Amino acid sequence: ASPFSAAMILYELTAMLFDACVGSIKLAIRLQEAGEHVAAYKLPRRVLFVEEIVRSPSGKPDYRWARDAALAPFAEE
Repeated sequence: ASPFSAAMILYELTAMLFDACVGSIKLAIRLQEAGEHVAAYKLPRRVLFVEEIVRSPSGKPDYRWARDAALAPFAEE
C-alpha cells in the first residue's frame, strides 16, 4: 500500500468521525429545543444511527428490522 492510500483512508476516517460528532451535536441541540416544548418523558432516551433504513418491497420502512437493530446492542451472547 502506498502512503497516499493510507493518507486517504486516514482522511476518510477523520471525516467520518467529524460528521458523527457534528451530527451528535446537532441532535443534542434538537433534543434540547424539543425539551422546551414537550414533556421530558416524551423525548427519546436513546438514538441509534444506522447507515440506511431497510425497506420492504413496497418501500415502507421494515419495522421488524428496526426493532431488531435497536435491540441488537442489548442482546445476550
